[in-house]
Amino acid sequence: MNFEKLKQDIFKKLSEELPGNLCYHNVNHSEKVLEAAERIAVAEGISGDKLILLKTAAILHDCGFLSQYTKNEPVGCRIATDILPDYGYSANQIDEICKLILSTAIPQHPESKLGEVLCDADLDYLGCDDFFPIADSLRKELESNGMNFSDSSWFKFELDFLKQHRYFTETQKKNREPKKQEIIRKLENQLKQLDN
Repeated sequence: MNFEKLKQDIFKKLSEELPGNLCYHNVNHSEKVLEAAERIAVAEGISGDKLILLKTAAILHDCGFLSQYTKNEPVGCRIATDILPDYGYSANQIDEICKLILSTAIPQHPESKLGEVLCDADLDYLGCDDFFPIADSLRKELESNGMNFSDSSWFKFELDFLKQHRYFTETQKKNREPKKQEIIRKLENQLKQLDN
C-alpha cells in the first residue's frame, strides 16, 4: 500500500478540484480528519495495516464532494474502488475502506472499531476550542448550497446536532465530550438571549 503517494495525490486533487464554495468540506478538513484519526487510533491501540486502512479512509472520506454535495459517501467509495488498486490496495482492503467511508454519513453508523475512530475524527471539532469558527464555515457552506438560516434557526440546528451526537471511542469521550457539553451550554445561552 503506497499510502504516502496516495495522500499527496488526493490532497492535491482536493485542493485543486473541490468547488470553491466548500469552506467547510475542503482539503483542510480532510487534513484535520487524518490528523485526528491518527491521534485517536494510536490512543486506542490501532497500528500496522489497520492504521493505514483507517488513514486511507480518512483522506478519501469526502472525495465524493468532487462531484456532488449530498449523498457524497457512495461517490467517495466509487472513487476509492477505482483508484486504490493503482496504489497497491487489495480488493478486501478496498471493501473495508469503503465501509469506513460509508460509516461517516450522517447519522453515523460505524460497524467496526476503525469505523468508530473515523467517525469520531470526522466530527472531532464538536468538542474543540475552535468549534465556533468551524461551525461558522459550515453555515456559510450550507447557505451557499441553498440552506438559509436565521441566527436563531442556526443555533437550534447546531444544538439539535450536538445533542444527538455521541462520540464512540473512549479517547474522544474523555478528551472531547466535556468541551462539547460546554459548547452546548453556550449555544443554549445564545439562543435564550436571541429569544428574549
